[in-house]
Amino acid sequence: MLLAELVQVSEAIASTRSRTSKIELLATLIARLAPEREIGIGVSYLAGNLPQGRIGVGYKVLQELRSVAPAASATLELRVVDDALMRIAQISGAGSVACLTR
Repeated sequence: MLLAELVQVSEAIASTRSRTSKIELLATLIARLAPEREIGIGVSYLAGNLPQGRIGVGYKVLQELRSVAPAASATLELRVVDDALMRIAQISGAGSVACLTR
């Protein structure tokens, strides 16, 4: 599943007050997630959590990325994003912050 699809559902959930609609949106999304790996990732992201916990990326690094132009179309898959965040979470030691800003 594309990360953009999960974001769209999250936005739809946030924009409705209907509990029934929220449940339907969540159920439909979860049914579309691949059971072997995407369900855990998707549910964590929807809850506002990263499965990796804190990954050591601060606001300053994210602020610097604002100058990067967005892609013309959504292509990031949920599993690919999660794999990248896992690799970032594993970076540690002297110079690790510099590694994230390159």
